[in-house]
Amino acid sequence: MTSNLVYPAKVMLFGEYSILMGSSALSMPFPRFEATLRIPEKEVPAEEGDLKESNNQLAAFCQFMIEEQDYFGSYLDLDRFAKETSGGLYLRSTIPQHYGLGSSGALCAAVLGRYEIRDTGSGIRELFSRMESFFHGKSSGYDPLVCYIQKTLLLNPGQPVREVQIPSRMTERFPMSLIDSGMQSGTGSLVPGFLEHQAPEGILSQVAGKYVVLTNQCIASFLREDQLAFREALVALSEFQYREFKRMIPSSVHSHWEAGLKTGHSVMKLCGSGGGGFFLCFNLCQT
Repeated sequence: MTSNLVYPAKVMLFGEYSILMGSSALSMPFPRFEATLRIPEKEVPAEEGDLKESNNQLAAFCQFMIEEQDYFGSYLDLDRFAKETSGGLYLRSTIPQHYGLGSSGALCAAVLGRYEIRDTGSGIRELFSRMESFFHGKSSGYDPLVCYIQKTLLLNPGQPVREVQIPSRMTERFPMSLIDSGMQSGTGSLVPGFLEHQAPEGILSQVAGKYVVLTNQCIASFLREDQLAFREALVALSEFQYREFKRMIPSSVHSHWEAGLKTGHSVMKLCGSGGGGFFLCFNLCQT
């Protein structure tokens, strides 16, 4: 058990939603924002609302795991977690909540880092999946894993998650930036709604199947540094998301998204569940 470890945010380059339907996924840590668990040195004043809110959330999270003691208690010191929560434990975080940067993933990583009593081994992703289900209803466990390991991770269906390097030649040719929609997203409701509509009873719709194919094409061409194939797949993915996932794209970014596609200067895509938060933008104009 280690205290006061710091965990970064994450940026999912490709795989939002589709990862739950069997696609590949590529995600990287984003240390510009970070989170760590802290116990206040003295009683928290009532006016410190953010700390109280964080403590309340952690208390509810702890209770969620205590109710499944047989599973979570095998990996985590839930007694210590409960005791420290009663003592005012809170998450000190600079990661914007509901912005697609893995605030809940970093929280799960921090809890495991502080309270782990048994090496999870190959079961770590399953553990994170069950932990993060408290926040999202269904989780792949992938986001917390990236925050915890703090490495860029590639997930291919049926294969172990593995560490990869982001090709510098591709980031120089297609520099990325985050576009702020100016509003929070609603992952908790968007993910179940998406799955119900696009993968009822686990059967992919035609739209969902196409989305999986485009996602896989983007990841494969990006990692093999095929610039032409990547550009074509990326534009197709952006057009597809704008057409099929319009409800997940706030009006505040519509003009930017449309202008990029029209001019060919840039393309945008979801960064997380959408509905608000950040969106990922790739510049296509670098020479």
